Amino acid sequence: MSEKLTFERYEFKYFVRERVVDAVRRFAAPFLEPDEYAAKHPGGRYRIHNLYWDTPELHFYRAHCAGSDDRFKLRIRSYGDGQGARFLEVKRKIKQVIIKHRAKLDAGMYEGALAGDWEQAIGRDSGPFLQEFLARAVSHGAVPTIAIRYEREAYKSVFADDARLTFDRGLCYQIVDQHGSDREESGWIYVEETPDLRSPVLIELKATGYFPGWMSDLVQRFDLQRINFSKYLVTLGHHLELRKADFDRLPRSVLGRGGSR
Repeated sequence: MSEKLTFERYEFKYFVRERVVDAVRRFAAPFLEPDEYAAKHPGGRYRIHNLYWDTPELHFYRAHCAGSDDRFKLRIRSYGDGQGARFLEVKRKIKQVIIKHRAKLDAGMYEGALAGDWEQAIGRDSGPFLQEFLARAVSHGAVPTIAIRYEREAYKSVFADDARLTFDRGLCYQIVDQHGSDREESGWIYVEETPDLRSPVLIELKATGYFPGWMSDLVQRFDLQRINFSKYLVTLGHHLELRKADFDRLPRSVLGRGGSR
């Protein structure tokens, strides 16, 4: 099966408690089957690794916080243990529509991208999505900024409507250097997505063009409350808050914070 390289769809997100997940899964079971990655992993769960790029001034992050009409993210995504196939992705949101373009990378192209060696990263067979990522990264001066990881349980429609249902858990992150250096297992920082939920699970309903009837029924049956949620904004925002808290703990002086008289 060839990899799908372009997506244009709606994505709705909801938080639920872990105890609700099994009932949601049973409700949706007649309409879904495990996706191609879940089928390869015991229990149907697999890790997703995203390495997000931003400018040193965090222009992409700030554009998302401001709710810019045509905003985008740059990232490298991998599945499972993070050592398999990797994809350069440009993910845009225009009003309510998610548009994602991706290009598959081999090991040499991946190393070239991290090093900023775009001639090596693009290679001789440069498709339009590689060129799109390159144009956006170079014009904005984007560099690897934050690595995000979470566990996904994903299902796809048994019909020809491209609908998907995913459950995401265990969101964590690490700040990386400009070359996206290797992450240490002990360095992951876990994020409590919402303070009022214990062990929250993020549900995403995804569909192209329209949502099938069973999705509407599912939302009503479990009284799901739609939220605006971005893993990139939450994790980077969490890091900035921690950094600000550390700064606020520095001693004051007549010269300002951190000085000594």
